Amino acid sequence: MGPGIACNNDGVWNDVGAILDFSVAPAWYQTNWFIVVCLFAGLLVLITAYRLRVRQIARAMSARFDERLAERTRVAREIHDTFLQTVQGSKMVADHALKYSADHARMVRAMEQLSTWLEQATEDRLFVMKSTGLVTRRFEIPVRTQAGTDWR
Repeated sequence: MGPGIACNNDGVWNDVGAILDFSVAPAWYQTNWFIVVCLFAGLLVLITAYRLRVRQIARAMSARFDERLAERTRVAREIHDTFLQTVQGSKMVADHALKYSADHARMVRAMEQLSTWLEQATEDRLFVMKSTGLVTRRFEIPVRTQAGTDWR
Protein backbone atom coordinates (compact mmCIF):
# COMPACT_ATOMS: atom_id res chain seq x y z
CA MET A 1 0.00 0.00 0.00
CA GLY A 2 1.26 3.42 -0.89
CA PRO A 3 0.73 6.69 0.79
CA GLY A 4 -2.75 8.13 0.61
CA ILE A 5 -4.47 4.86 -0.36
CA ALA A 6 -7.19 3.81 2.04
CA CYS A 7 -10.60 2.21 2.25
CA ASN A 8 -13.84 3.63 3.65
CA ASN A 9 -16.42 1.93 5.96
CA ASP A 10 -18.14 0.38 2.98
CA GLY A 11 -14.94 -1.30 1.85
CA VAL A 12 -14.40 0.94 -1.17
CA TRP A 13 -10.76 1.54 -1.92
CA ASN A 14 -9.35 4.82 -3.16
CA ASP A 15 -6.77 4.05 -5.82
CA VAL A 16 -5.76 7.67 -6.54
CA GLY A 17 -4.77 8.63 -3.02
CA ALA A 18 -4.88 11.92 -1.23
CA ILE A 19 -1.97 14.09 -0.27
CA LEU A 20 -2.03 16.41 2.70
CA ASP A 21 0.89 18.81 3.12
CA PHE A 22 1.75 19.86 6.66
CA SER A 23 4.85 20.88 8.59
CA VAL A 24 5.87 20.53 12.23
CA ALA A 25 7.23 23.71 13.77
CA PRO A 26 10.64 23.26 15.40
CA ALA A 27 10.86 23.21 19.17
CA TRP A 28 11.86 26.49 20.79
CA TYR A 29 15.43 25.26 21.33
CA GLN A 30 15.72 24.42 17.60
CA THR A 31 14.92 27.92 16.32
CA ASN A 32 17.43 30.34 14.83
CA TRP A 33 16.69 33.04 17.38
CA PHE A 34 17.50 30.61 20.22
CA ILE A 35 20.88 29.79 18.64
CA VAL A 36 21.62 33.52 18.30
CA VAL A 37 20.66 34.11 21.94
CA CYS A 38 22.88 31.21 23.04
CA LEU A 39 25.84 32.57 21.06
CA PHE A 40 25.28 36.02 22.55
CA ALA A 41 25.03 34.57 26.08
CA GLY A 42 28.23 32.55 25.52
CA LEU A 43 30.03 35.66 24.30
CA LEU A 44 28.76 37.56 27.34
CA VAL A 45 30.05 34.82 29.66
CA LEU A 46 33.48 34.90 27.99
CA ILE A 47 33.71 38.70 28.23
CA THR A 48 32.64 38.60 31.89
CA ALA A 49 35.19 35.88 32.70
CA TYR A 50 37.92 37.88 30.95
CA ARG A 51 37.07 41.07 32.85
CA LEU A 52 36.98 39.20 36.18
CA ARG A 53 40.39 37.68 35.47
CA VAL A 54 41.87 41.06 34.51
CA ARG A 55 40.45 42.56 37.71
CA GLN A 56 41.91 39.68 39.74
CA ILE A 57 45.35 40.16 38.17
CA ALA A 58 45.16 43.93 38.76
CA ARG A 59 44.32 43.35 42.44
CA ALA A 60 47.24 40.92 42.82
CA MET A 61 49.63 43.39 41.17
CA SER A 62 48.31 46.20 43.35
CA ALA A 63 48.79 44.08 46.47
CA ARG A 64 52.39 43.30 45.48
CA PHE A 65 53.03 46.96 44.73
CA ASP A 66 51.59 47.96 48.11
CA GLU A 67 53.80 45.38 49.86
CA ARG A 68 56.90 46.68 48.11
CA LEU A 69 55.95 50.28 48.80
CA ALA A 70 55.37 49.51 52.49
CA GLU A 71 58.73 47.73 52.75
CA ARG A 72 60.58 50.55 51.01
CA THR A 73 58.82 53.13 53.17
CA ARG A 74 59.81 51.17 56.29
CA VAL A 75 63.42 50.96 55.13
CA ALA A 76 63.46 54.65 54.23
CA ARG A 77 62.12 55.54 57.68
CA GLU A 78 64.68 53.31 59.33
CA ILE A 79 67.49 54.84 57.29
CA HIS A 80 66.21 58.33 57.97
CA ASP A 81 65.73 57.78 61.71
CA THR A 82 69.10 56.15 62.37
CA PHE A 83 70.91 58.59 60.11
CA LEU A 84 69.21 61.49 61.87
CA GLN A 85 70.27 60.07 65.25
CA THR A 86 73.85 59.77 63.98
CA VAL A 87 73.84 63.36 62.74
CA GLN A 88 72.38 64.64 66.01
CA GLY A 89 74.92 62.68 68.06
CA SER A 90 77.72 63.95 65.82
CA LYS A 91 76.51 67.51 66.29
CA MET A 92 76.59 67.09 70.07
CA VAL A 93 80.16 65.76 69.93
CA ALA A 94 81.20 68.60 67.62
CA ASP A 95 79.53 71.21 69.87
CA HIS A 96 81.26 69.75 72.91
CA ALA A 97 84.62 69.78 71.09
CA LEU A 98 84.07 73.38 69.96
CA LYS A 99 83.23 74.36 73.51
CA TYR A 100 86.73 73.27 74.53
CA SER A 101 88.50 74.18 71.28
CA ALA A 102 91.71 75.17 73.09
CA ASP A 103 92.28 71.50 74.05
CA HIS A 104 93.83 70.05 70.87
CA ALA A 105 93.73 66.43 72.11
CA ARG A 106 90.01 66.68 72.93
CA MET A 107 89.37 68.18 69.47
CA VAL A 108 91.25 65.31 67.76
CA ARG A 109 89.33 62.67 69.78
CA ALA A 110 86.02 64.37 68.88
CA MET A 111 86.90 64.46 65.17
CA GLU A 112 87.95 60.79 65.28
CA GLN A 113 84.65 59.92 67.01
CA LEU A 114 82.73 61.91 64.39
CA SER A 115 84.60 60.20 61.58
CA THR A 116 83.92 56.76 63.06
CA TRP A 117 80.22 57.43 63.58
CA LEU A 118 79.69 58.89 60.13
CA GLU A 119 81.61 56.07 58.46
CA GLN A 120 79.57 53.50 60.41
CA ALA A 121 76.35 55.29 59.52
CA THR A 122 77.31 55.26 55.84
CA GLU A 123 78.20 51.56 56.01
CA ASP A 124 74.96 50.68 57.77
CA ARG A 125 72.82 52.64 55.35
CA LEU A 126 74.50 51.16 52.30
CA PHE A 127 74.13 47.65 53.73
CA VAL A 128 70.43 48.16 54.37
CA MET A 129 69.89 49.78 51.00
CA LYS A 130 71.78 47.01 49.17
CA SER A 131 69.99 44.24 51.03
CA THR A 132 66.59 45.68 50.11
CA GLY A 133 67.54 46.46 46.52
CA LEU A 134 67.31 50.23 46.94
CA VAL A 135 70.87 50.84 45.76
CA THR A 136 73.05 49.45 43.01
CA ARG A 137 76.83 49.25 42.62
CA ARG A 138 76.68 52.33 40.34
CA PHE A 139 75.24 54.39 43.23
CA GLU A 140 77.49 52.82 45.85
CA ILE A 141 80.86 54.01 44.43
CA PRO A 142 80.15 57.79 44.51
CA VAL A 143 78.64 57.57 48.00
CA ARG A 144 81.60 55.65 49.40
CA THR A 145 84.06 57.93 47.64
CA GLN A 146 82.38 60.99 49.08
CA ALA A 147 82.38 59.38 52.50
CA GLY A 148 86.15 59.07 52.28
CA THR A 149 86.32 55.34 51.63
CA ASP A 150 87.06 54.06 48.18
CA TRP A 151 86.11 50.39 47.82
CA ARG A 152 86.99 49.94 44.18
